[in-house]
Amino acid sequence: MRRTNRALLAIIAGAILLITIAVGVVLVRPQPSYRSETSPADIVSNYLLALQRGDSARAYGYLSPTLRSYPPSAADFVADMAHIEGDATSTYEVLDTPMSGTRAAVTVRATTFTQGGLLSSGQSIRTFTMTLANESGVWRLVNSDDWTVWRDCWDKRGGC
Repeated sequence: MRRTNRALLAIIAGAILLITIAVGVVLVRPQPSYRSETSPADIVSNYLLALQRGDSARAYGYLSPTLRSYPPSAADFVADMAHIEGDATSTYEVLDTPMSGTRAAVTVRATTFTQGGLLSSGQSIRTFTMTLANESGVWRLVNSDDWTVWRDCWDKRGGC
């Protein structure tokens, strides 16, 4: 009986140690920060981070004014993006940035974490592309194929 109690105490102590280490790793992990804005990958990363942080004015600044239905103000941008709620449950990673002249297509991997069920990992991964144009030396967003970070109506004449 005494041996069983020691083994149980060792298991409990080990579990507490693992939990403490996990919490420490999470607390020490650096928070994402804005990049320098010198490359298409930087612009995409900053746009997605601004959306996550709810910094609509900054996110709006990355859009190209050449969009057919460019939102005339940051308030209009917020109204167009009402379906986006600063998705803190997703992480974004820039995978590839092929460039052709004044155009760039940035491929992004989004990992979304949800409350998983018994047989679910609670994690889903999707990739999408964001297209940018170099306008007078500044990279601006002109399109995306992911509805969670972009409104396709910005490229249509009638608007949103």
